[in-house]
Amino acid sequence: MSTFALDIWHQGSKCTIYTVKLDDDKYGIVDYFFQKYGSFDDENITYAVNLILQFVINEISEVHGALEFFFNRQEREATAIPYKKSKKNNLYEIDFFYDDFPLRLYCYRINDEVIVLFNGGIKSSNDAQDSPDLSVNFQEAQIYAKRIKDNLNDGTIKIVGNKIFTFDDSDEIYL
Repeated sequence: MSTFALDIWHQGSKCTIYTVKLDDDKYGIVDYFFQKYGSFDDENITYAVNLILQFVINEISEVHGALEFFFNRQEREATAIPYKKSKKNNLYEIDFFYDDFPLRLYCYRINDEVIVLFNGGIKSSNDAQDSPDLSVNFQEAQIYAKRIKDNLNDGTIKIVGNKIFTFDDSDEIYL
């Protein structure tokens, strides 16, 4: 996989949300997810993508931050949104998602204040790898998340507050 950039996608009061940008793309990969499924022919899919968008923008970036229990659908390095319902996330009376939710959006939670959104798709089988619309995005999310994790671990990038910087304090992140 070639080099990619990490760009701020949304800056909230509780969490900064990054996305991956490839080469000289104008948009990040999460933008393509919201664009594709936001204009889908199926009302259930457009409703689901709007729920994810509201959850990410409102609940994560502005109200609660990227609390760990919102990211309990761990799939190797990356995590899938929506979260699995539990008593803990019901304490906050957050009930955005429903059983058999049709979409998954992959991300990497760094801490309560920083997450990186990737791509996702329609979950049409029990395993993401077996869902034609998800399998490639699942694999790519694992690669992106691992590269981010490795670069954090070796000091190439670092977290300062709610932002990602390079070792020399640049906010232009290329991995």
